[in-house]
Amino acid sequence: DLVASPHIDVSMDVTDAAQNHAHIVAHHDVNLDSKAEAEITIDPVTWDDVLNAVELGKSLTIISGTVGGDAKINDVVHLNIGGHMVDATVTHLPNLGTLGYSINVDTQWLQSDPHITATITTTDGAGNNATADARSTVVIDDQVDATVHIDPIVTHDGDAVINHDEALNPETTVTGTVGGDVKIGDMVELTINHQTYF
Repeated sequence: DLVASPHIDVSMDVTDAAQNHAHIVAHHDVNLDSKAEAEITIDPVTWDDVLNAVELGKSLTIISGTVGGDAKINDVVHLNIGGHMVDATVTHLPNLGTLGYSINVDTQWLQSDPHITATITTTDGAGNNATADARSTVVIDDQVDATVHIDPIVTHDGDAVINHDEALNPETTVTGTVGGDVKIGDMVELTINHQTYF
C-alpha cells in the first residue's frame, strides 16, 4: 500500500541466450500529497472595526483580508455581508508581502446586518481541495452619549453658599464630573452670568 509505505522496490533475475545471469534491483520513492491547506482572515472594517455616524454616511465600505496556505492569485473569495453575497479575487498585496482580497460594498448592508463571512476554496498542485472561512462582526455606533454634573460650590464655610466675604474673592473654583463617551482632552464650556469659560 503506497499510502502506508510510499516506496517501490523492484528486482529482476535475467538470463540471456548465452546463459549469462544478472540480478537487477531498482528503488523508487513516491511523493504523497493528499491534503491541501487554506487560510483566510478578515481585516478590521475601519481601523477600529466600528462604524460611526460619519462612516455610516459613506456609500461604500472596504472589506479586505489575507489568504494563505495553498491559496493563489485569482482564487475567488466568497463574501456574505449581512445576507448579501459578493465575490472578491485574490491578488498580491505588495505592502504586506502576502496574498489577499479587497472589495467595496454597500455600507447599508453592514448597517442592516453587521455580520461578515469570508470563504475560500483552493486547489493545490496535486489536485487536492481545501476550504477555509472566517467570521467577523462590525460594531455599529452612530450615537454619542455624554453626561455632565456640576459639583456643589466648595466655600470656606463648607455650606455651598457664597457669602459677602467669599463673593469678594477674585476667583471661585467650579468642579464637576463627566461621563458617557467623554474623554480626556474634551472641552467643557461653562456659562456663568452670560460669561463663557473653558
